[in-house]
Amino acid sequence: MGGAAGNTTINTTAGFAPAQSRLCLSATILAHPNPDYVGASTALGDGLRPFTLTLGRHFPLFALAVYADGAAHKCLSPTGDGANVDIGDDHISRQALEVGFCDGRLHLHKPRGASRVCISGRPLVDDLSFSLNAIARGLVINLADTVLLVLSAGPPNTGGDNLPDFGLIGGSRVLNDLRQRVLRCASTDADVLVLGPSGSGKEHVARALHTHSRRRDGPFVAVNMATLSPELAASQLFGHKRGAFTGATTDHRGYFQQAEGGTLFLDEVGDTPSSMQPLLLRALQQREIQVLGGGISTVDVRIVAATDADIDAESAGFRTALRHRLSGLQIDVPSLDAHAEDIGLLAQQFFTKHWSLFHNKGDAGLSLGPHRRNRQWRQRWVMLVQALLLRPWPGNVRELDNTLRQIALDSADTLHLPDWACLLREDGASTEIGVSSSPMDQLAVAEPDALSSDVSEVGPSTAPTPLELSVVSQMLERHDYHIAAAARALGVTRSALYRFIRSSPTLYLAKDLSLEFVLEQLKECRGDLSQTAAQLRVSVEGLKQRLQLAVDAAPQQKSQ
Repeated sequence: MGGAAGNTTINTTAGFAPAQSRLCLSATILAHPNPDYVGASTALGDGLRPFTLTLGRHFPLFALAVYADGAAHKCLSPTGDGANVDIGDDHISRQALEVGFCDGRLHLHKPRGASRVCISGRPLVDDLSFSLNAIARGLVINLADTVLLVLSAGPPNTGGDNLPDFGLIGGSRVLNDLRQRVLRCASTDADVLVLGPSGSGKEHVARALHTHSRRRDGPFVAVNMATLSPELAASQLFGHKRGAFTGATTDHRGYFQQAEGGTLFLDEVGDTPSSMQPLLLRALQQREIQVLGGGISTVDVRIVAATDADIDAESAGFRTALRHRLSGLQIDVPSLDAHAEDIGLLAQQFFTKHWSLFHNKGDAGLSLGPHRRNRQWRQRWVMLVQALLLRPWPGNVRELDNTLRQIALDSADTLHLPDWACLLREDGASTEIGVSSSPMDQLAVAEPDALSSDVSEVGPSTAPTPLELSVVSQMLERHDYHIAAAARALGVTRSALYRFIRSSPTLYLAKDLSLEFVLEQLKECRGDLSQTAAQLRVSVEGLKQRLQLAVDAAPQQKSQ
């Protein structure tokens, strides 16, 4: 597909038919200098018909949409009624990456002279080809170390417009499907069992079921069943009368009574003491409770229960009858692994929140503050988001939140990168011991038809660490970014240093820069090549070659 230059035949902002059997190829923005663009998505094709398009600064258009409850963050949808925006970053070429689909495979080609492109951590040199299965979990595309995208194949995203966000950050198909299911369940008065791994957002779902039900004006009472002691559980759940037992000096209303007319949320219901399960079953079946030291009372409550335990396992010791009674309706909350394309927006929201608390600054360096135009900060943020995508999250969204809290605390004028964010091989896998799987562990880099031999030689031992980066950067600056001189000073070969630069998130060669960006810097330096090279952190010879490459390419473009 090399040489295809046209932006083609597909309307990238139009939605696809909702038939779930239809496959959709989509792209989502994970990191962008404009924080409002993060999470925006666009449909590229339906996985059935061949297409070719050129991805770059002004194409395709990504759709922005805000959810119905006016959430402060942007929740975005590819079929939304919101504004359509392009990537629009000057560091990215107008024609940065050609994307084509035919014969059931996705093909990628980098046009000559285009700005730097990395695919799942590897600089794109040769054409690549992937099956749809290989990109089902996502293909990470880094454009000029400034914008990060994920390209994925899966069922169409029917959109999140006019849906409340429920406190769930992200506009992925998985979350939008979850929101729609929550609304359907909230419209009934049936009990609901919410299943999902720890930290995935089950309490957000429980509260949404209450606030969007007919009981919204009633109380929402949450109780952690794992904290109930077997001796006091009956009193805590159903209440007691004065004198019912030693120490019962006053009447006490239990959780069921406190939730009268509203919703009782039984969190960690899988850890309910076995002695309490028969009593809880009766309360759910009859809506009658036995008050300790008193009579039987009728209660009007809706039960929403949640657990991350496998309550169907025989070893769980959970009564089958109680399990069936709890699950009048069932909602499965996905792990972060299932909607990893939301990690960019989640990371931005969490980091901004914690930065504001720790540093008394609201912009977190990602919006309108002094770091907005700090290219090094933006490059490190792109590296961080890519590392977050490649890291496993057994604690799901909660663990991600805690991680961004620590990073915000450790960051000041420079964005702090944890060791695991710096120990990434170019093939996108972490070299940290014990990290072998991730939300993106099926990235298509494992199955390309062709990879540059230069790149494929790079292994974990040559991946840059923070110390190595500082030493290499110092030597390059000392030798005016001449590769041969810097390599001699470092005691490595030129080819090794080239590979190192290509694997680095903050170093680059002149030929990796877009012509527009180079000309802009040259204009700012009033045509002074030496000053421009120093500002761009490249060699003067490399800058001359970049400009000559553009001159050589001009006649070819005119002839086309």
